[in-house]
Amino acid sequence: MREAERYAMILAEALRKIHEAGEVHGGVSPASIRLTGSGLELGPAPRTKGGITPYSAPELLQGQDADSRSDVFAFGAVAYEMFSGHRAFEGEGEAARGAKARLRPFHAAVKSTRSRNAPNSP
Repeated sequence: MREAERYAMILAEALRKIHEAGEVHGGVSPASIRLTGSGLELGPAPRTKGGITPYSAPELLQGQDADSRSDVFAFGAVAYEMFSGHRAFEGEGEAARGAKARLRPFHAAVKSTRSRNAPNSP
């Protein structure tokens, strides 16, 4: 299994446990993900202006409360960036630069896996 897939599965499992406990993370973003020796850890939601990150679900941008669906939306945006190396929704500013820096290890893992799995050239 590719490293990025493993990280995405660990993140999905962490969210499943949170949701099964009847809770909501409310701020899934690169700033809330920490690489550890055993994979990754989902930390608390980042403190941002209004609680909004570039990974926030549209309903949060409209002032609605976070729920499990907004966590799944944010997971999808983070996973997209982990696999592609590009943000699903581009933006500028401090939050965008910080998110890009936090996901750099995931991008490196994806690039490394791609080069290992590339067909040999004649």
